[in-house]
Amino acid sequence: MLMLCLKKHQLRSATMPRLTAKDFPQELLDYYDYYAHGKISKREFLNLAAKYAVGGMTALALFDLLKPNYALATQVEFTDPEIVAEYITYPSPNGHGEVRGYLVITRKDKRQNASRGGGA
Repeated sequence: MLMLCLKKHQLRSATMPRLTAKDFPQELLDYYDYYAHGKISKREFLNLAAKYAVGGMTALALFDLLKPNYALATQVEFTDPEIVAEYITYPSPNGHGEVRGYLVITRKDKRQNASRGGGA
């Protein structure tokens, strides 16, 4: 059973430390992976995760603990001299129009690609 592997002092803490994959059973991580990659619906994930919800924990609370917090990702300035960053557009072959993406590569990779005759 999942007890979230937290020490007692962490449960009382106002700000919980960020959990890692080691804090969850592998089966629960697999269920989340199936959900994240569209193999099961959110409802199916919540039903499967319910068996790991113990104490005051709900399956929805587990979902919130498992989903990534993209705001914590490393931020790099658009003008960082070590990178080449640009917005690109490319066609979507399944009829979704054009896709706009943010492409970032290191200057080193850009130089290596250019020397091989490729472009960014």
